[in-house]
Amino acid sequence: MERGFNENYLRNALGYLKDCQEQNLQPSIFQMALFGWLSDTLFVVFPFWVPIWILVLAQNVIGHVIGRGLLGYQTTYPEYSIKAQRNGKKSL
Repeated sequence: MERGFNENYLRNALGYLKDCQEQNLQPSIFQMALFGWLSDTLFVVFPFWVPIWILVLAQNVIGHVIGRGLLGYQTTYPEYSIKAQRNGKKSL
């Protein structure tokens, strides 16, 4: 999969947030950090100045190690992907 801020990132992140809102669930910080990790977008921020390398490290630990490795979250979901849109499985 191609990394970077792209349409797949927006579809997955916004689709996930929409589904959480519809089901009255709080979005998982681990899932959102994993989406950010895949798209090279820093999602994890602190309320004070922190060097970028620490933010990247925190994002990798929170998103990739905990979110993907321990909790089993996926980096992308078929119901939100561009391919699913083209096959008519779900429309946003």
